[in-house]
Amino acid sequence: MAIIAMLSVLKYKEQLYSHIIGANRLGIKISLISELIDSLMILGNNSSTDFGKRIINRLEQ
Repeated sequence: MAIIAMLSVLKYKEQLYSHIIGANRLGIKISLISELIDSLMILGNNSSTDFGKRIINRLEQ
């Protein structure tokens, strides 16, 4: 989960996709990953949160 947060902040698209899919295969719900990305707002970095949310939205489609 920490890696997912870091990749969202760094905006590494392909790696973020890969780690979200891998975490989901290990049983971590997308909703929990979404909450993690939402928590990045605490850092005051809305662009990271928006980036991560766009990736999750694409995966949910």
